Amino acid sequence: MKTFALFSFTALAGSAGTAALHAEPWQPLGPEGGHVAALLATPSNGNTRVLALTSGGLFKSDDAGRSWQESGHGLEFDVTSYAVIARYAIWLQRHYLFDGVGRLMRSEDNGDNWTATGFRLPPNQSAEALAVTPNGVVYSTYLGTFRSSDGGVTFAPVQGLPTDRPVTAFSFDSNSLQLLAGVRYRAPGEPAIYTSSDGGATWTPLFAPNSFDGVTDLHQLGAGRLAASLDGRIYISDDAGANWSLRFDLQGARIVQTRSGGGDLVTMNGRQCYRSSDQFVTSTPCSDGLPFWPYGGYDFNALVSVADGAGYRVLATARERGVIALQDSASVWTTSSAGLRAESRRGLVLWPNQPGRLLAGRPRQDSYTSAMAASSDGGATWQQNFVEQAAWIRTIALDPTTVGGATATLYAAGATASVVGQSHRNSGIFKSTDGGTRWTPLDDGIPPYTTPPYNGVRLSSVRKMLLDPRSCTAPPAQGACASGPLNTVFALTGGSGTDQSFRVIRSTQAGAAWMPVGADLPTYLYDGNLTQSVLPVDIEIDRTGTLYLSLFGDYYTDDGTPFTPTIVSGVFRSDDGGLTWTPRNAGLPHYGASETTTRDVFALAAHPRRAGVLWASTVEPGQSSRIHFSDDDGANWKNIGTALDGCDVRDLQVDTAAPQVVYAAGISVGGGKGCVWRSEDGGLNWDSIGAGLPVHGAYDLRQDPNDRRRLVVTTTSGVWQALLPSDRIFDDREN
Repeated sequence: MKTFALFSFTALAGSAGTAALHAEPWQPLGPEGGHVAALLATPSNGNTRVLALTSGGLFKSDDAGRSWQESGHGLEFDVTSYAVIARYAIWLQRHYLFDGVGRLMRSEDNGDNWTATGFRLPPNQSAEALAVTPNGVVYSTYLGTFRSSDGGVTFAPVQGLPTDRPVTAFSFDSNSLQLLAGVRYRAPGEPAIYTSSDGGATWTPLFAPNSFDGVTDLHQLGAGRLAASLDGRIYISDDAGANWSLRFDLQGARIVQTRSGGGDLVTMNGRQCYRSSDQFVTSTPCSDGLPFWPYGGYDFNALVSVADGAGYRVLATARERGVIALQDSASVWTTSSAGLRAESRRGLVLWPNQPGRLLAGRPRQDSYTSAMAASSDGGATWQQNFVEQAAWIRTIALDPTTVGGATATLYAAGATASVVGQSHRNSGIFKSTDGGTRWTPLDDGIPPYTTPPYNGVRLSSVRKMLLDPRSCTAPPAQGACASGPLNTVFALTGGSGTDQSFRVIRSTQAGAAWMPVGADLPTYLYDGNLTQSVLPVDIEIDRTGTLYLSLFGDYYTDDGTPFTPTIVSGVFRSDDGGLTWTPRNAGLPHYGASETTTRDVFALAAHPRRAGVLWASTVEPGQSSRIHFSDDDGANWKNIGTALDGCDVRDLQVDTAAPQVVYAAGISVGGGKGCVWRSEDGGLNWDSIGAGLPVHGAYDLRQDPNDRRRLVVTTTSGVWQALLPSDRIFDDREN
């Protein structure tokens, strides 16, 4: 094992390396499955490509949905649960979708690569449906439906469709060139389905049933036959929409044609399934294997059919299972999510004495997947039935003095509100004293909700938790406690409603009671046009017990005019357990011309053995981050190395056995992937170690305490690991 003297910063010069270290390839650990927002299947012409839009990015399958891999180069990392996607029925390789920031994107190679058309949705709008025809691109929002005749660069309102409600389903027939649209909300007798013969420029009503139901699915079956689902009421027309008959009623169901040009259909609502070969004149059940959840909300929102040799497979979304499939010759649904890691994971714990044991949270609100997942075999299998009270978890902390498998103490936190009548309760902060099997909400001292329909406690999402390593009953003269439990716990939140005193909260009773600390931190400012606020995002503690806090800002003007913020942000220090804080920002870059507001500091790291030695990351203009260093308790900061291009750093970690080794991980910007870096000289020089990591963002990076070669990261696409070469593992000997 190599031995190195502790680095010094007598000369601050360096560069960010571009060559990746020769580590073993990154490997996915799972969990597989998760929330899938939409599925798109290429028509049944022998090509089995299927695309899946997820909160973890875009995935593709070239074997009828049996296995999946990440795709979508050029997309923003957060495709979002509300995105829509459509294919061009004439040129089957061309697809359009709206990404997570509202950009309209186009692919000419069946979804592998995407470029922006130049159009972006107006603020606070989301597309509900999208269609592509030879005459243009059409999308719909709650403000009406719009059409582009220049490939999606500019859009104008269409004529003949409602302007106060969205279209939820389009259907285009490449033979007749007829485009159909189904609207969501309407009164009985008002049109539910409209038709256009000019690519969506003008529309006329086609079907106006005497019911309230809006259209959830719409298909053109060929030879003038149409099928529509109005919240599960399935109507069939054999004469191009002149006449309709109600054939089937299955609340919430969608429909799909399984064989091109025929009357073979499947309808499913997530809990019940029926198939028919005569457009639902008759039907047979196909519900075996469908998942059932007692809490409701089965997360079913997409149903497609794809060619599979001489037969077909029907694919559907299914809560934490991701995608489920029904084979043409089978009657039982099975999970079909190999390689599909559709959920972001955040908050990561690796047990120091139990190799292979992992715990990770799910940070997104818009998913029914379990809030936490655990593995005891290194990710080969996962349990996802923990913390049933929680809606989501984004930070987990392990008490290192209680690391026994059956007695380990853990804290987990995320969101806080719950709605009266719902089965799930969400206190925001939870504790387990049995290694994560059972969890108890920690509410005492947190303000309650007082306005119906919400109950429980009122606290914005908890971003980070930290245990004071010297807060056992009898701490040693120096260093961390060897036996516990630890009693002092900190949590960072966005406050309680308008009360920003709860942005930093502390418990000195192992979570049994909480109190706000840090009343002197900068508070919300509003001068009639300019809004300024700062929120805590990271907290560190050095070997002497000194606390360091980083804040990021939210600054905007109501009318969009340029501004210079004046609020104090950046890094703060506390010498009294978080009761009071002082800014420690000298040398950090500032926001524009401001003299007090620094650029956002999203990550901090403290030297494990030397007090007052710190690292901080700032997000810079031009899609990069910079690492800053202080060896005087944060009084002065030095910009070290060059920018980490294409990376918005969200986590900094120091190798406890070799503190000259520093790791940085974060969100890729500019459409890149694999945002993980390593420095072997305290941040002067950096090498990318993210090559081959096909994810858009990494949130938490940890060295395995049982094998320091092994790195584990939570990402926008589950949990991943890599092994560094043995000759890159160092020990440190301080002079």
